Amino acid sequence: TILVDDNILANDIIDAVERKSFNYMINIKISDIFYNKAELGIGKKSMTIEFMFQDKLSTLTDNQINAEMKKITNLLKIQHEAIIRT
Repeated sequence: TILVDDNILANDIIDAVERKSFNYMINIKISDIFYNKAELGIGKKSMTIEFMFQDKLSTLTDNQINAEMKKITNLLKIQHEAIIRT
């Protein structure tokens, strides 16, 4: 889940990630968008993103997935000033 400016569209996030073509990623979708001025601030929204990773030859390890997720979160931080919500 990320926190982004309200003017950033879900497709902007999906396009940024798909253009980069991360290893093992076979699908991405936005599963939730949440607005709450009191909790998130004015002009902000929360987006929950689901990723699907697959290697056709072997089972992926946590380290492989974590490395790709780190690249994706860094991309979103740089391109859309996203803040990772925990």
